[in-house]
Amino acid sequence: MIIARVIFDEDGDFFGLHVSGHAGYAQYGSDIICAAVSSLTLNSVNSILQYTDQGIVYETNEDGLLKFKFEDKPSHDVVLLFKSMILGLKGIEEQYGSEYLQVRFLQRFSKNVFRKYDYQEV
Repeated sequence: MIIARVIFDEDGDFFGLHVSGHAGYAQYGSDIICAAVSSLTLNSVNSILQYTDQGIVYETNEDGLLKFKFEDKPSHDVVLLFKSMILGLKGIEEQYGSEYLQVRFLQRFSKNVFRKYDYQEV
């Protein structure tokens, strides 16, 4: 299963994203859910880097990990791109089921303290 954690800071602003795992929908290389999530999330990172001045710190690997965080409070344009990505992720989760993808919303209070966050916009 892929778990996408959308992280908010203690003020309720977007802080970052942590995606890990594999959907297990089909064999490696043929899994359309993994491909869709990877494409959507990586394109969002690339769009933020290409079309905005927002600083982000990110990491990816071949094991299905993508994590990034904003260096500063995200601008209006970055929030719009981020919301678009969330909309796509939620659409995949709704269409294929939470046994393949779960989108979770967390609020970060300190380095290791997170709580479930009630995000209703999508």
